[in-house]
Amino acid sequence: MTADQLAALQTEINAGLDLAAQVGEVIAPQYTGFIVLGQAVAKAFPGIIADVQALIHKTEPTAADVAALAATIAALGNPESL
Repeated sequence: MTADQLAALQTEINAGLDLAAQVGEVIAPQYTGFIVLGQAVAKAFPGIIADVQALIHKTEPTAADVAALAATIAALGNPESL
């Protein structure tokens, strides 16, 4: 990861922290960590967000749809594979 990419990710984490604080105070404080993590992952790997949104918008996601997204998420442990 380049210095510019790292700086962009840090900016996104800060934005996620701000959003999590606002949402957490009002709606669901137990999800603040997921908001911050999701914001950072969305910035670092924008394709994953598109995959999640596509899955959410399906009327009935298939087991294959869920498995494909799970494989992509699991690959985050080895970003070179993405």
